[in-house]
Parts: sequence; structure tokens; C-alpha cells
Amino acid sequence: WEAVIRDLRGGYEAVVGRVDWASKLWLLAQFREAEQVEWGDPWLKSLDLEYHNVNQQEGLYHALTDEGHAPRFMTDEAVTLAKSVPPRNTRAFARGEAIRYLTMQAEPRLFPSLADHPAGRRVPPYVINWSVLQFRGSPVFVMADPFRTYMNEMKSYCHP
Repeated sequence: WEAVIRDLRGGYEAVVGRVDWASKLWLLAQFREAEQVEWGDPWLKSLDLEYHNVNQQEGLYHALTDEGHAPRFMTDEAVTLAKSVPPRNTRAFARGEAIRYLTMQAEPRLFPSLADHPAGRRVPPYVINWSVLQFRGSPVFVMADPFRTYMNEMKSYCHP
């Protein structure tokens, strides 16, 4: 951090490739100058959002790495692996295990027919988001701490 603070004294351009907001500002400023548009231009606002697009063919951050303005921190192989193998020391791993369980087990208790519900009410077979897991007909399983794995509790939840 000391190096970044020192370098920032010379202007944000000095930390492009090391500090995300500076990299984004630099990229947008380059575009603004080249296209002669104002900061409030809708085109520029759209590029502001595209900067964070994780698709390697569309995301503008990837253009910075491709052109050598920002370093690559991971290989393509590591990125591919990370898409299917979540970190073992976080709740993401438990979520991944729950998804794996759901795809391997087509248990009727998880996927009852609509006739099993009052008035044929549509109930999703499962809900999985950042911090909640629920199979239809089961209580909500809350995973509030992102740095906890919840593996034992999740296994009990999936295999009552």
C-alpha cells in the first residue's frame, strides 16, 4: 500500500494495472478522449458497466491485460478450474457440494409434483444463493459467514 500511495502522488495513471478504479478511470478517459464524448455520455456509462463483464471476449478489463496495461494474476487453466472447484475454506464449497448433490440425486422429496402443493402452487425445487440453501419442503439453511465451510451441517441437511 505504501508504494501505491507514493505512486498516486504522481497521478492515478501511475497505478494503472495495480489499482482497479485507476485502471478503469484510465480506460474510460482514453475512450472519452478518442471519441470526444463527455463524462455523462450514455455510451461511456455503458462502457463503465462493461469494464466488469467477466466474459473474456467482452469485458473491458480483459483488454487491459491483453494489451499489457494490467498484469494477469492467474493462468487460463486456473480460471477454468476455479469455475468448477470453489475454494474449500468458504461457504462457496458447501454451495457447490449442494449443487453437486442436487444434480446427482433426483430424490422425489426434492422434486415433488405440483399436485403435492395446495392449489397447485408453483414452488421452485430448490433455492441456492450467496447465503441461503433450501430444498422444496425443507427448512431454510442459512450460511451467513462467507469464511465458514458449513460442510458438516450441509451434509446433514442434504442427507437427513
